[in-house]
Amino acid sequence: MNKFQQHFSKMSDSQRAKSANELAEFTGKSINTVYNWISGRKNPNIYIIPSIEEFFSGRIKAKDIRPDLYEIFFGKKKRR
Repeated sequence: MNKFQQHFSKMSDSQRAKSANELAEFTGKSINTVYNWISGRKNPNIYIIPSIEEFFSGRIKAKDIRPDLYEIFFGKKKRR
């Protein structure tokens, strides 16, 4: 579970639904798509990640949403 998913898992059902609806409106995606991101069934497209970061005012970074971003852009895992 990544930080993005953890953020939603700490919420009550009503808070999660409200926040997911707000995120869906902000990104222009369907609520089903947002719930797929939250549940981990699908990853957000790399082009939508800046909007998600903006929605969270930088509290959740791109690497927290898609830990595989470095690998996507550079084709290899990041050294630690």
